[in-house]
Amino acid sequence: MVGGLIFNLSTSFQIDEYGPEYQEKSPKTPYPSKLKKISDECIENLAKTAPEKLKLNTNIYSPFELKPIEALDLEFQKKREPSRHMWLRTINKLPDDPQLHRSMLAYISNFSILDTNLLPHRIHNS
Repeated sequence: MVGGLIFNLSTSFQIDEYGPEYQEKSPKTPYPSKLKKISDECIENLAKTAPEKLKLNTNIYSPFELKPIEALDLEFQKKREPSRHMWLRTINKLPDDPQLHRSMLAYISNFSILDTNLLPHRIHNS
């Protein structure tokens, strides 16, 4: 198809404004120094349990250091509540640019949303 639609964008822009703020109390979790990085935990489990697609993508989130609180269940044997806790940070120090910080947070906030929602169904997003 020549000359067809190749891109559709819906955007919303907002200026910084004061307003009500709300934040839940942080759950009690182990300190990040006590946890394994997700890449280390995946590598340890790859030979035993990981689906082939996961083996190919263990370093896909390389700009971030991710440390899951709950152990990874690569075989999806247990149904669980659709909740996941994780410590995360960028591997490299970011410049002092609030827009870049918001962009990075928006990018990583989608990490594992679908997998988390599938936990009660024992289905892997592969």
